[in-house]
Amino acid sequence: MNLFVFILNKAIKPTVMITAGLLCASMVFMSVSYHNSFAAAENYDNILSSFSNAEEGFIISKAQSTALSDNTREIYSRADKYISSHKHNGVPAPLPDSMVDEIIAARSESTSYNSVYTLMSSQLFSQAVSRKLITERTEGYSRNIRRGVTDEFSLRTAEKMTDDYTEVLINEENADKVYDTRAADNFTDFMSSELISYLGIFMLTFPLFSSELQSRRFAAIKATATGPKKFTAARAFVGLLQSAAFFTLWYFSLAAAAVISSGGGILSMPVQYLKGYELSHLPLSFGGFIMYMYALKLIHLLALCAASMLLSLLSAKVILSALASGLTAVLFRAAGRIGGAAGQILSCDISKMSRDINFIDLSSTPMQIPVVFCAVMILFALACLLLTVLLSERRRAYV
Repeated sequence: MNLFVFILNKAIKPTVMITAGLLCASMVFMSVSYHNSFAAAENYDNILSSFSNAEEGFIISKAQSTALSDNTREIYSRADKYISSHKHNGVPAPLPDSMVDEIIAARSESTSYNSVYTLMSSQLFSQAVSRKLITERTEGYSRNIRRGVTDEFSLRTAEKMTDDYTEVLINEENADKVYDTRAADNFTDFMSSELISYLGIFMLTFPLFSSELQSRRFAAIKATATGPKKFTAARAFVGLLQSAAFFTLWYFSLAAAAVISSGGGILSMPVQYLKGYELSHLPLSFGGFIMYMYALKLIHLLALCAASMLLSLLSAKVILSALASGLTAVLFRAAGRIGGAAGQILSCDISKMSRDINFIDLSSTPMQIPVVFCAVMILFALACLLLTVLLSERRRAYV
């Protein structure tokens, strides 16, 4: 117990420093991405509140965006024609004041409203069409079942998707308001592609054992009654706690910023209203989706944490440990380019695992990719931790 407390106290300072530093960096990145979405925010809020439902808002905002773009292009086209037809000895004539004023007004209107309507039509698309698309898909599943499709995997998938979609449609029927999804979309997009949390895990774990070996403190540990196994097990457990604490504080601070930015009402919004998630079969609210993303990313990061600690013990040199751990994290993230279920599992591609059909065929049984992902990552982490503890006894004290 004294050993665990000693290691834990030693780990608090670097965990706090890394968490604070990377959280500040993440806030900066998210603020930059929010800036484009929240430009002309007052106009956006006023226009959005005037719509009685999402379908009306989508139709009007798309039409307004198209009309403003066409009007601006027409004004600039007239100015170009005037310049090309009023040349004196090859020198273009200046534009009349009325035409200059028209261009300035069009540019101002385009800046303040066209970007708003364009963004709004993009944001409202999911809310406007999700129910229709899901209904059409469930009807298609029903037709296939009635036609006597005999493929066991397809039948079971259709049944599972139909059950999930039925619950999704109930959730959407209860969602009777037009949601401002700007903050939620930005947060989801950021979490689907961010690398900062992986950097945090890397910084916390790569020197854990290599620094002890390189400084020859491991020799003293092997000579004590505690022994290398107990020390390694305690150090690995604290490493997992460090990583979990870092990611939890980091993730929920950013999630809170997104929720506060949207006024809090976004938590009850169906996840299908997120941009690109129109056909997701997850019967979750956005609040539930925040927890869903947290669980998947935490499991993935802890698996990488376990791998990094194993490599730290095997490398024995801080520089080698950093290179090996960094390369492992890069390979896991790059695995998303493989495509298919394997790429989604190795890279923790939440968007692909959640946006549409996410089942794989295991002996004609449809298994959700997130479930397989959790099983694979937990087994991988346990294997790495077990190897770390077992190999610690055979590790040379001097390197």
